[in-house]
Amino acid sequence: MENYSNNITYGDYDGTDSSYCSGSSDGIESSAGKGAYRKVFKGIDISEFNIVESLEKLIGVISFIIIRLGYGSDFSTQDDRVFNSVSEKCEKLGIPYGVYLYSYARNTEMAKSEAAHALRLLNGKKISCGVWLDLEDDTLPQDSKTLTDIALEFCGELEDNGFGCGIYSTPYWFMNRLDRRAEKLKKWAAQWNDTLEYDGDSIIWQYSSVGSLDGIGGYVDMDIADERIFECGNYAQAEASALENSGEENEGISGRQDAVEEDNSNIHIHRYRVTAADGLNKRKSPSLAAEITGAAAFGEVLEITRTSADENYNWGMTADGEWCALDFAREMI
Repeated sequence: MENYSNNITYGDYDGTDSSYCSGSSDGIESSAGKGAYRKVFKGIDISEFNIVESLEKLIGVISFIIIRLGYGSDFSTQDDRVFNSVSEKCEKLGIPYGVYLYSYARNTEMAKSEAAHALRLLNGKKISCGVWLDLEDDTLPQDSKTLTDIALEFCGELEDNGFGCGIYSTPYWFMNRLDRRAEKLKKWAAQWNDTLEYDGDSIIWQYSSVGSLDGIGGYVDMDIADERIFECGNYAQAEASALENSGEENEGISGRQDAVEEDNSNIHIHRYRVTAADGLNKRKSPSLAAEITGAAAFGEVLEITRTSADENYNWGMTADGEWCALDFAREMI
């Protein structure tokens, strides 16, 4: 398990300093909205500067990985050397992942090239934790209008191509280096501390640069995120798009509830890996009010035979007739 330099432990966050907290005692349920109680997920971000020894050892320890795509404009010489190998391994193991690109853009034309850089590497990838533009380099524009233009250009290009996108930086940069137009962007905040001193809304908090995990050699950046991180990718959007193109009705943001045939004479089994760090409740019926009958551990593979949806979650029924919230699991291809 992790050895945190600042003694942070999973579940310490009560929502008073940010939107992060330990969630409800029930394990998977949480409410939405800034400052509301949310489920916390542990993760890491890595690049070619980390020593990735074994991703298998991270299963059951973290819930997501964010991998560096590279840096700057669209030149293959600026691709991160481990991106392809680590992303392929994540997809094979069913580990949710997102990506980031370190920015050197000084204007919107360079931002377009950086977006093209990201899109080239993301071709064919199944991203579930978003694309993030890393804004921290000293060479970036000092005026807030130009820097915000760069962020909006990059994120707009990625979103136009079906990817959830946001920006990574420190609370100081969010509050002082960007103008108000950036408030609408998803945020990944970096502050190596036991509290996040930022009044705005952020999906991810990078709280340490000196984490230690079995499977990663040396230090690694540590992150926590709320459940919205799993709504940032192209994976669910691709499923919904496929359903729309096939003429089927899409009733939810992920379209997962339509992924299984409802005709019991022709049941299709879909396999999902649990991504909730503390596991996933099993219930008698697809409702938060239903009796809990058991639990599925993080990393456990569920065989789903049918699906349903309500105002809270997309639900899947296991081969044993129990129901789980599929919003906290990822379908395995």
